[in-house]
Amino acid sequence: MSMTDPERDRDHVEDLVGAWLDESRDGVNAEPDPLEEADPEILESFVVECIDLLEEAEQAVLHLETRADDDSIAVVFRCFHTIKGTGAFLALDHISGIAHEAETLLSRIRERAAPLDAEVVDLLIRSIDVLGESAREARVGNSIPLSVEPLRRALQAAVGGGPAAGAADDGPRYADGPQAIGAQRVESGAGESWTRVRTDRLDRLLEAVGEMVVTQSMLAREAALSTEAGSHLAQMVGTAGKNVRALQELSVGMRLVPMRSLFRRMDRLVHDLGRRSGKSVRLVTTGDETEIDRNLIEELSDPFLHMLRNAVDHGVESAKERHALGKPDVATLELSAFRRGSNVVLRLTDDGRGLDTARVRERAVQRGWLPADRQLTEAEVIEYIFAPGFSTAAAVTEMSGRGVGLDVVRRNLQSLNGRIQVTSAQGRGCVFEVEVPLTLALTDGMIVRVGAEDYILPVSNMVYSFQPDPETIRTVAGKGEMVILQDAIVPLVRLSERLGLPAPACQPPRQLVVLVASGDRRCALLVDQLTGQQQVVTKPLSPLLGRSRGVAGSAILGNGRVGLILDVAELLEDTI
Repeated sequence: MSMTDPERDRDHVEDLVGAWLDESRDGVNAEPDPLEEADPEILESFVVECIDLLEEAEQAVLHLETRADDDSIAVVFRCFHTIKGTGAFLALDHISGIAHEAETLLSRIRERAAPLDAEVVDLLIRSIDVLGESAREARVGNSIPLSVEPLRRALQAAVGGGPAAGAADDGPRYADGPQAIGAQRVESGAGESWTRVRTDRLDRLLEAVGEMVVTQSMLAREAALSTEAGSHLAQMVGTAGKNVRALQELSVGMRLVPMRSLFRRMDRLVHDLGRRSGKSVRLVTTGDETEIDRNLIEELSDPFLHMLRNAVDHGVESAKERHALGKPDVATLELSAFRRGSNVVLRLTDDGRGLDTARVRERAVQRGWLPADRQLTEAEVIEYIFAPGFSTAAAVTEMSGRGVGLDVVRRNLQSLNGRIQVTSAQGRGCVFEVEVPLTLALTDGMIVRVGAEDYILPVSNMVYSFQPDPETIRTVAGKGEMVILQDAIVPLVRLSERLGLPAPACQPPRQLVVLVASGDRRCALLVDQLTGQQQVVTKPLSPLLGRSRGVAGSAILGNGRVGLILDVAELLEDTI
């Protein structure tokens, strides 16, 4: 059994504390101040451990809100006890004091001397928030947060008469530090060891490996031109290429983290939104082990905050309305994650009222975005919810109504080369599906030539390629050019025209058609040539160049030239 992150951090803190104690015993006569004399690394490790423990405690407290059980109480108790002990050792009395009061309250709950009701759950969540705030402030040496003392008084009032018999102790003790951590140590059966690495170092590592990939590609190209196939130099270059690719895959894998941390934040958010709106809502999550680039985790937090806020405020009915409709009083939001090729899909589903497309259309007409006599499909109407300033709310509330939300979601996702798709069923709820790359650092690409330029087409979007018969290309009134495939008629995009390039010298059948897809959408791209496949390091375009539709970024090709990476999702949006 491998250790979890909090357990690894506890071991790390224990080693650092032990080393500090050894140095103290060997040294001076005066008794040092633990906080002044401790290695800053000890404090940093404590803060990291504290935050991890609080995330674990928060999940257990949210579980207690729906079903009280001794195991969840034990998890929260253990987290508070560990924070109390190490906080006391580091002379962070305000942190150890809050943890002690919360631990005392949990002791009384566990002994059935105090009730576990909604007010107590809120108090425990408030304790977690204040401890997290205090730990972050301690990291940078700031003063004690003003929220500490009111919380301490609230906890003491909830205990009602002081510590229960059998409580852990009467206050924070120095001995609780190292001993509490060591008592909870879990040995790894696999003999694994762990360490933390700063993310900026991981980023620099990946950049360096990316440059190695480009250099190796250029070297392989030169070796192929200057030596005979099967020569010793060609074999060495081939072996070096395999090693570089393995190193690249390893460096990318080091940046991947499970979606669990994002899902935990969303769980807490739904709890808070439900309380503020007066609605009973629960969040069900699946696929939290799905991995994604750690940099994308933070970028996805804000879009999902907006989507969840809209789901609770607009989508979910009140308990009275749900009861009248024959629905369960408690609304359910489902958040799932899974892999689709080289992308990660996150799907948010609610069982609320669904989108009122008639109301959406009415608002679009009122804002002057849509002529009153124009006919649109339901999918086209839904697109207006992403317009800046759009809102169907009758009044401005604390949660929504100002028209700021889903337009921000789409804009943020576009910056991540992602997309969002919405489907709705009146009276049954909505589905928001977000698709983003597994990582923005690397792209497996097919090099396609259009005229004199080379472009990178993500392999994950490719279905197959073929040389078309001129008779299979037709122009359909109102829809443009189409190509007839085996079982369907697919829109045809001439990349030279779309990218504003001169018309190619060759025409079908000398050109190639590449069938590409994104989700359930497909189209055919007409290119001049496929020149090879390459894994490239993605670089963002300079802000000076502005935003180019259909272009996701740039990369250095094996020949040393810069190639643009095509954004298939945007090409499809502009075509279909």
